[in-house]
Amino acid sequence: MTRRCAFLTATVTILLFSPGLFAGGLSTNLGEVLIQNLGTGESYCLKNLANVTLSVVNRGEDTVSVRATPEVPDTVELRHSAEPIPSAAWIRIETDSMVLAPGQMGVSDVCIDVPPDSTLRGRKFQVMLWSRTLPRPGDFIACGLKSRVLFTIAAEADSSAAGQSPDDRESGAGSSTRTTQQSAKHTERKR
Repeated sequence: MTRRCAFLTATVTILLFSPGLFAGGLSTNLGEVLIQNLGTGESYCLKNLANVTLSVVNRGEDTVSVRATPEVPDTVELRHSAEPIPSAAWIRIETDSMVLAPGQMGVSDVCIDVPPDSTLRGRKFQVMLWSRTLPRPGDFIACGLKSRVLFTIAAEADSSAAGQSPDDRESGAGSSTRTTQQSAKHTERKR
């Protein structure tokens, strides 16, 4: 019986400390973000809107390939009375694949393309951003983490065009700046 316990302990120790078992670790600055009053038919990038990017850091000892993808959340992942985003295609991740050396940070902007659908007004949606290492041959474990992005769609159509000059209305100048400034005032970031 003693030899069997010693063998099991040795086997577990070898598995825990063998190279390639740990794929390393990841961390991110983006835990949860809430953005309010987005307009239908508009595109918003978090960097311009709230000075927030998806930053992923390789905390491991080996170089890793990282991929970030938007995902429709499961019902257990939903927070703050949000609905799951109807389609992950609403979300664009500027740089969705990165190769990161140990300690290196990869940065990508995240953009939301809200469809021009008036039935979306007044609703709150959530999308998950899944950042994960891609396993190499011989790796037993891959690391991943999820960030939560919540956003509300304004209940009414944006009336900021009423305060623009005729030249601004024709060219569209000023409307995105005003919308960005108004929306940025209502943005929260949680870590």
